[in-house]
Amino acid sequence: MQGQIIKINSDLHFVSYENQVYPCKCRGIFRKEHIVPVVGDYVLFNKEKKLIEKVLSRKNLFQRPKVSNIDRAFLITSLKLPDFSLNLLDKFIVLMEINKVEPIICITKKDLLTDDEFLKIKYYLDYYEKIGYKVIYNTELDKIKEDSYKINIELIKIKEQSEQDIKNITELKSELENTKNEIKG
Repeated sequence: MQGQIIKINSDLHFVSYENQVYPCKCRGIFRKEHIVPVVGDYVLFNKEKKLIEKVLSRKNLFQRPKVSNIDRAFLITSLKLPDFSLNLLDKFIVLMEINKVEPIICITKKDLLTDDEFLKIKYYLDYYEKIGYKVIYNTELDKIKEDSYKINIELIKIKEQSEQDIKNITELKSELENTKNEIKG
């Protein structure tokens, strides 16, 4: 089955598949072949054995944080304290474009600027919008919520499933320990 790694904890890789999360281990050959699965990887896995059998090709890979297959990134930048930097924003946009990630520019601290200061910066922000980038302000919470609503719902489902999986693993460990003690005793 094909799933996506949504969390890694030590040697357990939590794979999401059809609204379920499966804690899986990787095949031993991965270490020998220097294959290191990361959060975001699409994988083929055996849900009965809870084993990742293959890491599928990646759309992109970021080193910090170590994630892959990113579709969209919020580039959050301040207008003041620290001051707005076109160079820094451009560097992040180029990085996103190279990796085929949709950048969404989110502007903060607009309220700390005078009208004249904002008009000077707005000229550049309007240009970003003209060339096709989405620009939102932290005062436009409805737009931000609209863009992230589906992501948040999925994260909540994943968190709930992960908590249940951890509870199940703990119960299984306890049952295994009891069985070991019964066999010894």
